[in-house]
Amino acid sequence: MFKQASQKSVLLFFFVYILTCFANPGFMGTDEYWTGITRYVPAQEKNLHNILQADDVKSPTQLMPLLGLSHLALGLGLEAPYEQYRFVQIFIGLFSALLMAFCLLRFLPQEKHTFVFLSFTFYFASAFALTRPMYESMSAPWILMSALSLKEYLKTPQLKWIGTSVAAISIAFLLRPQTGICAFAIIGFLTWKKDWKALLVASFLGFLFFILAGFPDLYLRSGFHSSLKNILLYNVKFGTLYSQQPWFFYIPLVFFMMWGPFWISKKTRHLIKSTWDDHKIYWVYIILLVGLHSFFPQKWERFVIPVLGLMILIMADWLKYEWNQGSKKRVWLLATLNGLFWVPSTFFPAQKNLIDLSRYLDSHTEIKEILRYKKSPQWITEVFISRTDWKWTEIESLPTEPLKCDSRLVMNLTDYKNLVPKLDLEMTFETNLIEKIAYKLNPEKNLRRTPLVLLKDSRCVNFGFNL
Repeated sequence: MFKQASQKSVLLFFFVYILTCFANPGFMGTDEYWTGITRYVPAQEKNLHNILQADDVKSPTQLMPLLGLSHLALGLGLEAPYEQYRFVQIFIGLFSALLMAFCLLRFLPQEKHTFVFLSFTFYFASAFALTRPMYESMSAPWILMSALSLKEYLKTPQLKWIGTSVAAISIAFLLRPQTGICAFAIIGFLTWKKDWKALLVASFLGFLFFILAGFPDLYLRSGFHSSLKNILLYNVKFGTLYSQQPWFFYIPLVFFMMWGPFWISKKTRHLIKSTWDDHKIYWVYIILLVGLHSFFPQKWERFVIPVLGLMILIMADWLKYEWNQGSKKRVWLLATLNGLFWVPSTFFPAQKNLIDLSRYLDSHTEIKEILRYKKSPQWITEVFISRTDWKWTEIESLPTEPLKCDSRLVMNLTDYKNLVPKLDLEMTFETNLIEKIAYKLNPEKNLRRTPLVLLKDSRCVNFGFNL
């Protein structure tokens, strides 16, 4: 009976993750677009020598897998940039899901499978965040593998698990250099155990992988590991140019991401104490990564995604504890609250307004000019527009004369409702529920998260004649 329950949870995990990959084309934020998507599509124009810019802090090893997949999409006949992006996104998402499932099934005892797979399936940020072709997301399964392999070695000392842990953290480093800090967890635990043989093996393998990781920079950049040097210097010199947060920003963030208030009760001390031995490796990885990012002034929520899988593992055990202790109502309460966020974040695409407007312009070749009212939207996913016979025209006030027939006016929905321009509504490009809430709470910082409207003029002028 228990085995059947765990099998059903695994099948449910794959169903939700596969559905998310295919149904949700959204991306998480601006960085994923500007330093990710625009670098590997359209594949017809991208190669190893032009995906990096002179002042770039991205490593070639971060972009090479994405570039390779976009060229594979092109080789399969997908010529439209959006189709290439979707191919990369779906491939990465499915691969990540398979890798995470392999790790969970291989390293965790069967009695944990049900709660763990249900947690990975229904945690509100998991299916979306862990299936994106974003550097933080792509490194997350490898961090999970590294931590679980290290834990397996400490339980059954076989050097192959140390090799697996080091190899996994090295791959995570290639995809997101900041995750390399987690290698100190391996060194720390082996030193604490006084396992000098394993420490020597881990150090040798880690050094070897680090040397190999520097060769792409020698070929494509200015020198050995020049990207790593650039990102360290960039964070020190220019971090203050971004939105700054206090050093303790990640403490409340992780607390609330892990539904911290829910676990506070008379049993909290016993809960943490009874699970500490099983969780200490996870916590060390989390603290190392969060601690590193706390040193820099710019702090974004997505920086914790590499250790999201470890956070879910901890919550899964805590949920099982509460369930076994008879607190089933509390578990259902958390499940209900989490579900309110899970549905929109999983199945309603982020940045949908920007993507849909771009795709609409790409397919409606009769539109040659877009009048952008007060630079809203600030940007759209222009890389998905394969044609070049159109242009932006910036305007600060509503037009008083009829628009040309090949022109459209775009503005955000708030301005549209306040100003009520005398134009016909052609299309509305919606945002998801979470983006609507974000815009309501902080409109100034979330202007791109408002719906967009595309307007046309029934009195339009064509070739100088009123129609």
